Formats: sequence, C-alpha cells, structure tokens
Amino acid sequence: MKSAKSSPNSAFLVLTLIWVYTFYVSILTPPFFGYFTVDENFIADSGIFLWYGNTPRCLDWPATPSLLTFFLMFGLAVAGSIVTNRGQIHGLLDVFEQFDLQAYQYFTNRESFLVVGRTVQLLEVGIVLVILIRFLYRQNHTLLTELSRPALTFIIITSYVVWFNAPVLRPEALSGSLFFYILARLLFTDRLSNQQIYWLAVLFGIVLAERLLFVFVVPMLLGGVFYRSERNHWRMIFRFILLTLAVFVVCCPFILTDPLVVLKSFIGGIMAKMNDKPMATLFNYEFIGLYLQNPVNYLVLFLSVLGDGYCLGRGQGFIIS
Repeated sequence: MKSAKSSPNSAFLVLTLIWVYTFYVSILTPPFFGYFTVDENFIADSGIFLWYGNTPRCLDWPATPSLLTFFLMFGLAVAGSIVTNRGQIHGLLDVFEQFDLQAYQYFTNRESFLVVGRTVQLLEVGIVLVILIRFLYRQNHTLLTELSRPALTFIIITSYVVWFNAPVLRPEALSGSLFFYILARLLFTDRLSNQQIYWLAVLFGIVLAERLLFVFVVPMLLGGVFYRSERNHWRMIFRFILLTLAVFVVCCPFILTDPLVVLKSFIGGIMAKMNDKPMATLFNYEFIGLYLQNPVNYLVLFLSVLGDGYCLGRGQGFIIS
C-alpha cells in the first residue's frame, strides 16, 4: 500500500479546489455588495492614507501587512501615472497632483484596488499552505503517521480560521495560515537550530502585526521554543521575544508613534466584545458562560491537560491541546 507520506497529491487537490472556488467567488464573480465590506474599506483606506501621514483606522487587528499591500499598490499606481503623464509633469507640484488624482480615483472607483488586494492575499495564503503541506509530508516524526499525516493536513487546509469569511478573507486568513506553519515546525521537529528559531520569530512577528489576538498564545510558543531549541533554552526564548517584538514594531511602527491610538483600538475592541451579544470569543461573558455550561467542554479540557502531561512525561516536550 502506498504511504500517505509519499502522496500529498490529495492534499494539494483539496487546497486547489478551495483556492479556485474562493478565487472565483472573490475575484471573478463576487456577490452583490461584496466589494464594500467594512473590513476591506478600513484596511484599504488605511493603506492609502499612509501616504498622507494618517495613522491607520484598523489598529485593533492591526492588519498592517494587509494595509501595506494597498500602500504599495497605491505607490505603484502613482508611479505608473507619473510615467504615463511624464510629458505633462514640469515640477514637484505636478508629482504631488498625481497622488491626489490617484486618491480621487480610488474613492470614486475602488473596485480595482480591492480586487488586486484580494488576489494578493489569496496568493499569500495559498503559498503558505503549499509550503505547510510540503513540510508535513516530508517531515519524519513519530506523531506523523500514515493516518495522522493526511488527517492533520486536511484539517489545516480546510480550517475555519483561514476560510471562514470568504469571499472576503479577514486578516485571520494570512495570520492563521502562518500560525499553523509555526505550530507544525514546533510540533514535528525534534530539535530546532538557532536560525530556524529566528525565522519562526520573524513569522510570528508578522502574525502579530496581522492579528494581535495571537499574543495570547505566546506562552505556548515560548514553551515550544524552550523544548525544541538545541541549547541555551532561556537565551533562545529571550532572543525569540526580542526578534518577534522587533519585527512587530517594523510592521506596526504606530505602536511607537501613536501608542494611545493603538491601545485604544485594541483594548477598546476587547471591552466592546465583553458585554456584546454572544459571539465566539473568550472576551465575551455570555460566550464563556455558554461554554462552561456544556459538560463535554470540561472533558475536553481534562483530556487536553492529560495529553500534555503524557507527552511531556515521554519527552515529546511540546504538544498543542
């Protein structure tokens, strides 16, 4: 019988079908008003207004990698307009006028910008998931068996975290796919070199810049770095934190230039969710109450802790509940 490890074709096929379907409903034939969601408007507006020195409006995510996509797209559009109209440009004021004309064009017809932004995000998510599939099928690890390997891959590439809001992928799509890759590297690698840990820190800094809520899983990741590092475990944890913070600040410098705006957006968003209608978030009191009312959830928590203890006892070091 052919080993599941040697045949990731089924996983690539499932990912291709999901990606093509999402591309079709997001880019080619979007639903009515599909272009004008609040999330996309905030991210696109924030990226374009960076050229005018405005602090982004979406800092409760903060989604800065996504808004930087629109920042670069707008810059390229301006550069193309300058080249196209170079015969009419006679000074610096004419160059600045091209910025304003492109901004006006965005506000009057933003469809092209949003479509390209969606395409870029879909490509990013697809590339990350392809890399993740290749890693899972090439990696040798006791937890990756003939049955667990395809099952785990299928769960990841069909994850609700990545695709749940199609046709408009939220910031969770990119951050979630990168986070899955980080977890896979921590779970299914016996030992990580210093360079590999540094690379994971860079990726996690991007994850935080895209979706700051992942900050609550930092203790879990630090445990993985501690157990998987080859030597100097505490030093590697310290370096992991420093490099993650450095990448986060590079991607989201507004934490330094406008700290009150960032804190107000993030903490204010959490406080708003606490007493809002029931929603699947650990900040919502009613959701927590409903979760604790189900006896099955207590069994899940108990089995998760029991499984962690078992793996630690066997020297597996680190496992996700």
